[in-house]
Amino acid sequence: MRIIATIPHPRIKISVFQMNAKFLLKMEAGPYEQTYKIQEDEITSVEQLERICNEEFMNTVIRRFESMMNDFEKALGAAQERQA
Repeated sequence: MRIIATIPHPRIKISVFQMNAKFLLKMEAGPYEQTYKIQEDEITSVEQLERICNEEFMNTVIRRFESMMNDFEKALGAAQERQA
């Protein structure tokens, strides 16, 4: 797997990898990450991936990160309660 690009965003680290005839669009926010695997025959360039990362899509990604954080904090709190 090799990194072929980064896509600038003010809140999310976005990296593009290429591996096994796929592009991997990896989003990172703190300790959380989301990865989208796209076949090379669906997307042919990094520019197409940049267009996918429009405001609407990135707002959805951010909401998903917030949900992931809330889910983990809830699970962590429940685990700590069981230990007490």
